[in-house]
Amino acid sequence: MPHLDNGLVRIEFDEKTGLLTHLLDLEGGVAHVAPPDPPLGVWKLVFRAGTDEQSLTWPAWKGEVVTSVEQQDDGAQVATISWRNLWFRHEPAAVVVVVTVRLPKDSSASEWRIRVANRSKRYGLWEVRFPWFDRWPAPKTYDFAVPWYNWGHLYPNVADKHTGEFSSYTWSMQFFTFEAAGRGLTIAAHDPLQHYKSYLVDPGNETSMILRVPDGTKPGVGLDETYPVVVETYGGGWFEGCKRYRKWALDQKWCAKGPISKRKDVPKALKDIGIWLLSSVPEKNSSTTPNTWADSIIEAARYYDVPCGVQIYQWHEIKFDNDYPEYFPTKPGVPEAVRRIVDAGIVAMPYINARLWDYRAKSFPGAFPSTAKDATGVPYLEIYGPESGLLTPMCTQTKLWQDTVFELCRRIYQEVGANAIYLDQVAAMPAAPCYDPTHGHPLGGGHHWHDGYRAILDRIKDYIAKSGRELFLTTENPGDAHIDGCDAFLIWNPRQETEVPMMTAVYSGYALYYASPHTTGQGMQSFVMAQGRDFVWGSQLGWMDPNIPEPYRGYLKKLGKFRVQTRKFLTCGEFVGQLTPAAVSEITGSSEEAIRKREAAVPKVSAVWPLWDSPKIATMPAVLSSVWKSEDGHLGLFIVNLSEEKRTFRYSFDPGKYGLSSASLKYTRITESGPGEAAEARGGIQVRTEELAPFGVAVYEASLRRA
Repeated sequence: MPHLDNGLVRIEFDEKTGLLTHLLDLEGGVAHVAPPDPPLGVWKLVFRAGTDEQSLTWPAWKGEVVTSVEQQDDGAQVATISWRNLWFRHEPAAVVVVVTVRLPKDSSASEWRIRVANRSKRYGLWEVRFPWFDRWPAPKTYDFAVPWYNWGHLYPNVADKHTGEFSSYTWSMQFFTFEAAGRGLTIAAHDPLQHYKSYLVDPGNETSMILRVPDGTKPGVGLDETYPVVVETYGGGWFEGCKRYRKWALDQKWCAKGPISKRKDVPKALKDIGIWLLSSVPEKNSSTTPNTWADSIIEAARYYDVPCGVQIYQWHEIKFDNDYPEYFPTKPGVPEAVRRIVDAGIVAMPYINARLWDYRAKSFPGAFPSTAKDATGVPYLEIYGPESGLLTPMCTQTKLWQDTVFELCRRIYQEVGANAIYLDQVAAMPAAPCYDPTHGHPLGGGHHWHDGYRAILDRIKDYIAKSGRELFLTTENPGDAHIDGCDAFLIWNPRQETEVPMMTAVYSGYALYYASPHTTGQGMQSFVMAQGRDFVWGSQLGWMDPNIPEPYRGYLKKLGKFRVQTRKFLTCGEFVGQLTPAAVSEITGSSEEAIRKREAAVPKVSAVWPLWDSPKIATMPAVLSSVWKSEDGHLGLFIVNLSEEKRTFRYSFDPGKYGLSSASLKYTRITESGPGEAAEARGGIQVRTEELAPFGVAVYEASLRRA
């Protein structure tokens, strides 16, 4: 049997069929694929001729399989499996599929690649599912984590179907993770060009990454080898999987500008923000004038007593989600009000949609040629509620759309006086695969959608650099496709208890996330659970009405002040871990019983969280924590009590794990107004105890003690 084995991982294929028979984590003793389970398919192809869609997997009607294994000079082993001369839809020898799997000498990260030759006279290769592990995993055998919907989500014992499109709020980074028995398995597309792709995890049926093929509507089109998909095993779960993706991601073009601390195009005004506000300019017939509206923003910023930003809606005459992109003229008095806000030291950030044009706008006939069109040549249609216009995505490769977004931003900066602009949907929505041949890009699949946005954002960035002003851009939802073009990402979706901080685990120190929207209608416990969690995970808090009531307002102010005092960690540092409750660290083992005991050892709190129209009970640890590492090597320990009663938090902490190795350390308490009392402690693994007031916060900076 052709196989790869480096002592860490064993990957084996059936010689006659090319199917995957073994995927073994030798280091951790976990069999992800092994008999008596049947072998798994590794690819699935979808072909199209017009609207006729047909799939191909092995076994095909006719064809042959050839396998080989070689060792390269660097010690890596490479398996090559070729499915040759496959018959497809009565066309003999129409398809050839070649898969290579490379296993480095001293690494558990195998690299999977595929190429497809298509000789069909009728069908184009529409979609490639690869790796495509049919029937894997079995339901309820793994915990599954995927970066989507704000932070990312962890689904224990996954049994439900999950799918998403990159890059969008449904799949923000090009990987996902599985965990069983304390061992992780990550599937990651190491795709530096950021092709349009999707994923599917459907336990018991299939797990796959799905690539839309460029020009896949054309007969005879196949797929040249593109990028590797890395299948990697390791000790740990989703957090370790994030850190492994981070090592690759930080070397890619979207991180080429360097960390936030070094980026000249990310202004200090954004880095310093402690609280975000959210407000709409009143209607013309309102008793509140733009001037008095500005007063309310300025007064709220004075109350919070930290650098603030306000995201501004309804500053234009047109209705929301109607007549885009005809945002001008502004409502009367808006430029004057915005300039008052900016002069008060507040970031004023108007909203525009950087993706949609309204069919009903007067300007639409001239925009029609530049719309993104489906495979039948028809523009896409999106409607957001009963009062929405008839909205269509614009192709990012067209000169008209690039000019339109740029000119809107220029006018907002110059004529409205804003010092930031929010570009709606850029990172939130996936590509609208465009099949208009007049646009000059490959049809459907490819990376041109993200390339088009990069051209738009780079042009605005060039304008900002020449303006001499501190200006910036933000967008909706996180996405690694836009880290170099957008300076912060709005994480506004309702919070859920299944969330885990995958975004900051990967991109802390390189990207900023803002917003912690949560209503006050479910009570203080509910509010604190959402705000406290977002705080320790690294979000700039707020994006709420300037006049939320006490005590909610006071708690938000407290966290905003802590945020400002700890920017070296939460803005410029790396999220490196969490503190382990001592009671948990004392329970060893990876059995189900040990896992249950560790879970039971952690006190919990519960409250109702609003989730669109279906409020749900959220339950989480009564005390949450995080560990951040600053660029000077110091560690920030963040601890929040989410409960309305006093808590004693006893935790185990190993500073050496994060590079702080010394016989003697100094712990400096950080208060809302700056550094407080300091105390010395021995280095090495230690158990510390923190007494927390109801809804209390404790922050420490750990550093080497200087003689």
